[in-house]
Amino acid sequence: MLARSRCPLRRREPEPRCQDLDALDLACPDLDALFGAESPKRVKVASFEPHPALLRAVEKEAISGVLSKARLAARDYHHANADCGSLIESITDDLDMAIAAMKRRDWAACCLDATSARTAALQRLEVQTDLQLHGPAQPTESLAVLKALLALSELLLALCSAAENDAVQAMQHADFAFLASPQGSARQTAVLFGQCLGEIAAAQQPPADESVRNATFGDKPIWMLSRRWPVQAENVRRLHDIDAPELCELAQLRSPFVVKDWMGQAWAARERWSKLSYLHKLAGHRVVPVDLLDESSDAGEHLVCRRKQMLLADFLQTFLVSSCWLCASSQEQPSFCQIASIDDHDLLEQCPELRADIPLPSKMWREALGRPKRTSVWLGTHDAETALQCHGHDVCLTQVHGVRCASLFPPQAAPDKHLCQAGVSEMNAQAQVVELRPGDVLFIPRGWRHQVRALSPACAVTSWF
Repeated sequence: MLARSRCPLRRREPEPRCQDLDALDLACPDLDALFGAESPKRVKVASFEPHPALLRAVEKEAISGVLSKARLAARDYHHANADCGSLIESITDDLDMAIAAMKRRDWAACCLDATSARTAALQRLEVQTDLQLHGPAQPTESLAVLKALLALSELLLALCSAAENDAVQAMQHADFAFLASPQGSARQTAVLFGQCLGEIAAAQQPPADESVRNATFGDKPIWMLSRRWPVQAENVRRLHDIDAPELCELAQLRSPFVVKDWMGQAWAARERWSKLSYLHKLAGHRVVPVDLLDESSDAGEHLVCRRKQMLLADFLQTFLVSSCWLCASSQEQPSFCQIASIDDHDLLEQCPELRADIPLPSKMWREALGRPKRTSVWLGTHDAETALQCHGHDVCLTQVHGVRCASLFPPQAAPDKHLCQAGVSEMNAQAQVVELRPGDVLFIPRGWRHQVRALSPACAVTSWF
């Protein structure tokens, strides 16, 4: 996990505050406001000192009932798990003291108590997660309570860092709160921190390394062509031109199909995201969840799989740059490589400055499928793959850069859960296989199991309808 040091506390004279946030509506925005096609409005502040809007947002989260719900849950857990109940009570007490310190603007005390709460919540979450993986089933309610308390502690620490003119540290704490909150007001408050401080934090981050500035997505390498993937001919229907009636008819058939270049030149990401330096400049300072997978190409077996939170800049530098170089320069498959991916992460919500590069589906698509309820981003090295999964929503998977191979199974098929290495299509004659290149959009009906593997460093955007 990314190292998170306590924010240094220094006394500073108050600086003039920008007033354009005073009227900011802190209600949770709808999807249009958050994911609109227009460039997001960036809120600028004259200094890093917490603006009243940020203070109001965190105070609102503090009185939203998180602590009272945690106390009720702690009393319930005392009967089944006394240790967990006592720990939640202790974390709640620390957060109470941190909130009291925030209200009197004692940022040193607030930082100390919030750090104590965060450390205890993180340690317990690691234990709970390990027990879920290797031990008896754990109550999901306690995990939800711990994540809510962790998110509140991170927001308080973000406020403390903002009070000390440390925009980079404030953004990292806000990002941890975002990742701990799948939905709700805590996530929206974390997004508000990004709107206020994101541009300043981006300017303060170290410049991209030369390797990042020179790296670009490319085609699948020569040594990938010799692989038996896919193991059968492509058998998903492809269309190059489509009108509204045909699209509605195809969607009603509930079968996968691919449309070529559905947004054309409207996809600014087709050009801008091709250079890793662009992603580094706009979002390199943001914390993202990365799935790490070590693979030996000789043995052909997965060795280690784990999730780690890190800066996007570190992910680009450590994993994606080397993958781009190997696929562009190496004539032979490397004997060992580090496989990593950011798997269907809400990056566009976390970093609204990237949202303008991905337009909303056209009117024709919205009439056929409705408005997307969610838009996520997949970014990974060659050989990175998704789990075999099935969604309760129609999904449009848009390949922005690189090449990936998708295998799909109809609802009546029952593929094995461990087909990722041999190739799912080899194990099930009902599989439909398609290779996705930049500009391709794959429609996956709800109920269809699917798995996608990168044949080169790749980037894709998924719209959930």
